[in-house]
Formats: sequence, C-alpha cells, structure tokens
Amino acid sequence: MSGRVLITRELALCGALPDLLRNAGHTLFGLSVTDTEFLSPMIPESSTFDCIAFTSANAVRGLARLFDDESRSKLAQYKLAAVGKSTAQVIEENFHRAPDLVSKISDGAHLAANMADAMAVGSQVLYPCASDHDAAFTHTCRARGLVVTELPVYRTLGRPVENVARELKMIEPFDAVLFYAPSAVRSFRAARPDLRDFAAVAIGPTTLVALREAGFDTLVLSANTSPEALLRAVEEGLTINAESTRF
Repeated sequence: MSGRVLITRELALCGALPDLLRNAGHTLFGLSVTDTEFLSPMIPESSTFDCIAFTSANAVRGLARLFDDESRSKLAQYKLAAVGKSTAQVIEENFHRAPDLVSKISDGAHLAANMADAMAVGSQVLYPCASDHDAAFTHTCRARGLVVTELPVYRTLGRPVENVARELKMIEPFDAVLFYAPSAVRSFRAARPDLRDFAAVAIGPTTLVALREAGFDTLVLSANTSPEALLRAVEEGLTINAESTRF
C-alpha cells in the first residue's frame, strides 16, 4: 500500500531510508521542524575516560566538530557506544570506526543498561549530548555504578511556528509522519494541533512517549533505527491509517 509520507528532518540526514520509501512506491516529503545549534564547550581531559557514549547523531557531529583530523585520531583508544544503528552509522562516518557497543533497543536507558552490563563499576563515561537532553541515560548509568561526565555539544531549537505551519500546509495531506526526536514532536504539534488523519511513527521509545503525551492518535514504534525497520514501521502506519479511515 503506497502513501504520502512526511519525515520531520532533512532527507539528507536519513541515510538509505528515502530511497527505500521511494522504491516501495511512496510519495516522500522531508521537512525539518527544528534547528540545531552546535556548541563549542571545553573538552574535559580525555585520558580519564573509558568510553564515549552517543544517544543521537547530532551528538556525534557536535563532538566531531571539536576535533581536527589529528586530534580526532586520538579517540581510537576509547570505546564508543551508540544508541542505535543510525547513530552507529554516523559514528563510522565521522570517526572512521564502528562503535564497540550498539544498544539493542534504541533509547538512552537501554544503552546505559547495556553499557553497565559490559563495563566495570566505576568506569568513566563521557556523554556528548544536547543541552536539554533527556536524563534517562545519565540516571541509569549512575544507578548502575558508571561515572558520567555530561558534555553539551548542541541545542535543539524549535523553528518559528508560523513557518512550520505554512510549510506543512504546502505538502498536506500526508498519511504517515516519521519523528526522530521528542523535540520534533513538540515543534510539529505546535504548528499543527490537528493530529488526526495520519499515523505517527516513532524512531524509538523516548519519541513514542512524547507522541503519546502530545495526544497523537495512531502510533507506531519502529523495531529499531535501521532504514529497513523504519520502512516497515511506516508501512505498518499506512495500513493502520487506511483501515481507520474506511469507517
């Protein structure tokens, strides 16, 4: 079943997913509903860290911006952990190596639990993150005996509501909308209070919670962050939406 699919971020940041959706016969739109501002914090003394953990692709990009090519190569001595396959891919693109650990379930709490299972109590973790990041990763790490140093490397800003609303009207209607982060949920909700007539697809559990709290009706959670899993989740949402609009 083909449908009109909106992804709430730039398509260039979505890897192979846009091609998979188009090849499956779907009409695809990309609209970033938030802006990212990268920060320039002082980097803590890295020799003390056992692992660097990333719960978003922008955290990878934000940390990579703080290093030149020579200093970036020094990170090879540290373990890297990723919240899911999409973030793992961005790690490879920016640091030219695969992460040592990828969470089986794509949210911060599960990444922290996986790390605690694999690391000794007292291990030091550097956590590049958003300035307004969800606290689940840090709380879970500390509860399990890992020592976390947070390093805000970017902030997510909602785009002007009137601009997002105008751009959404230009591409309506859509049958499924894919959300990559809670911040995108909030920005979309502010610009389009009517949440009916489409399925909302969440890339992970944290985003699903945000969708529920915002009052979205038809919800689908992707099994993981791979393009193939996201395609299946979008198509599940399209099927559910089509069945619900029949009655």
